[in-house]
Amino acid sequence: MEAGTFMTKSGEISSSAGERPVAHLFAGQGAQRVGMGASDLERWPERVEAASDLLGYSVRSRCLEGPADLLASTDVTQPLLYVVECLSFDTWRAEGAESETVLAGHSLGEFAALYAAGAYDFVEGLRVVRERGRLMKAAANGAMAAVARVPVEDVQALVAEGVVPGLEVANINAPTQCVVSGPPHAVADEGLAARIAALGGRLVRLKVGGAFHSSLMLDAQQQFATFLAGVELAPLGATVLSNVTGEPMPSTGYRELLVRQLASPVQWRACCTWLRRAGIEDGDVVEHGPGSTLTKLYQQNGAA
Repeated sequence: MEAGTFMTKSGEISSSAGERPVAHLFAGQGAQRVGMGASDLERWPERVEAASDLLGYSVRSRCLEGPADLLASTDVTQPLLYVVECLSFDTWRAEGAESETVLAGHSLGEFAALYAAGAYDFVEGLRVVRERGRLMKAAANGAMAAVARVPVEDVQALVAEGVVPGLEVANINAPTQCVVSGPPHAVADEGLAARIAALGGRLVRLKVGGAFHSSLMLDAQQQFATFLAGVELAPLGATVLSNVTGEPMPSTGYRELLVRQLASPVQWRACCTWLRRAGIEDGDVVEHGPGSTLTKLYQQNGAA
């Protein structure tokens, strides 16, 4: 699918030159907070009950009461964010919006975007995300840090130099914002922080338990591939942008992209570039999930 087009719910390809579609963005891990999703949890009690039955604990209590340290655990964060984001989208859809949609989710958020596109039903998608979160938590052998105010290309060059062995670029979020992953000693390397500071930037350690979207996730990726092979994935009914490529997934045969995502850099800047070229302006964006991080990143990518 070429930039400037999007797939409608009927599966036809339409030009975005006329009425622009709405871009729905779904947040990733790190967006969670105690109290998230209160109104949507209230609106969809049957789905909340079904999610609680699958997960084995009260979704409502975890989201609204925490505690924060438990809510931040990867195996808890991912399914709960999925629930909150799916219900948020369902609320939007239930309110009778007629606009065609294009969907993009950051890391975990991609699986909520797939739900919105009809890849699976709510509970089956939750089962997939529960397993993804479990596997990623088990791969607790790394760390991540955000790099701000430094051109991504400079960070990529620094990584390519190999000054800090094992370091990889994990998320490319905006022209001057990315995330690096690697072994804990690599991310905490004082020389790395000094090099980033010398470039006028800032290195901020993230509160995660693994080196997500790096080669340290390859074992988890292989296990996820085995699990996902037993999941039926329906043809997509709307455009979903891939974290791996930054471009639309095919309507069928997209399973491999979901597997590769675990160990591949998140190409969020490329996703934003595609949306901009399709005519999506700042006011056409709806963010699902706590906070407005993705909306702000979209604005930062306005010059892309």
